[in-house]
Amino acid sequence: GGPAAGAADAPSFSAQRAYSEIITDATTLCPNFYLAATIQRAFRSPVYAYASSQIPQSPFCPLRQFNSFGYCPEYSFHASDEFLWFLPQFANYSWTALDEAFSKRMNSRVAGFFANGSVGAWEPFTEPPHEAPQDSLPHAYRAIDLAAPDRVVEGLKRDQCDFWLGHGFYETRGLIN
Repeated sequence: GGPAAGAADAPSFSAQRAYSEIITDATTLCPNFYLAATIQRAFRSPVYAYASSQIPQSPFCPLRQFNSFGYCPEYSFHASDEFLWFLPQFANYSWTALDEAFSKRMNSRVAGFFANGSVGAWEPFTEPPHEAPQDSLPHAYRAIDLAAPDRVVEGLKRDQCDFWLGHGFYETRGLIN
């Protein structure tokens, strides 16, 4: 997970948001979408991809000590969904009702997927035939945005992913989950 679309009330420019989106798109979101497309070609079962435009309601500071320059992310970042999903009792974070709702939704969706192999609101990443170019994403693909309510987004971050994948970031910088 990482920033998907952003909140409507976000400022017109935020250096931290730009940093967050560049890092997330180049290292996580686009490489994982590329991997989803690659895996889908070989699988008969559907492959799903998700992102989250859910912005933490407070700056997230527990990881500050692990960064070369300490800062508290104000936007979604790689693995923010896991912190809000798996470790709410350990996160040194000021929870809001919106954060708790996101955590419960994440638990519900993942538990539903484990139990049934699908979640009603989710759609597969691609439809057959599963053709994809070797250095970009398929012409048509979908991702689930886990922000409330769940929504399916066609071609999420296509321009950004075409740029990062076209410049070799899958092979050199991709953090695959």
